[in-house]
Amino acid sequence: MNDELLSDETVLVLDADGGEVCEATVTLCVDGGILSEGHTVNGMRHGRWMFWGIGGSTRRDVEFHMGVAHGAYVSRREDGTKEAAGRFCNGRPDGRWTQWHADGALASQSEYADGVPTGTWKSWDLNGRLVARTAYHQGVAVAA
Repeated sequence: MNDELLSDETVLVLDADGGEVCEATVTLCVDGGILSEGHTVNGMRHGRWMFWGIGGSTRRDVEFHMGVAHGAYVSRREDGTKEAAGRFCNGRPDGRWTQWHADGALASQSEYADGVPTGTWKSWDLNGRLVARTAYHQGVAVAA
């Protein structure tokens, strides 16, 4: 199987909300598989974008606003299991972010406020045992 990048095609579509013309960009591989798909406005990613691995499984699902990550973010492993999830606000992580081990067990939880670490961050090993706990205040670790 040859998965070299073939083209980055842009097609015009009608926006269901108001009939305005917007662009939809689809990136194709030589074997015809899609690597990414979403809408662009004035050449910038806007709305939900999906990214796939070479094998065709969904790898990332990201919301954009005028070229900047803004909204939900989910990444998955090649087998489809969830790897990480969180939210972006104006391109910066914001709120709770969660990561999982390959077996689906919780790996870590962290908090951000406008891209700055905050709150208590926790990490667990593969057996579910809490192995790290760090408190942050305005981006500075203040306690373990």
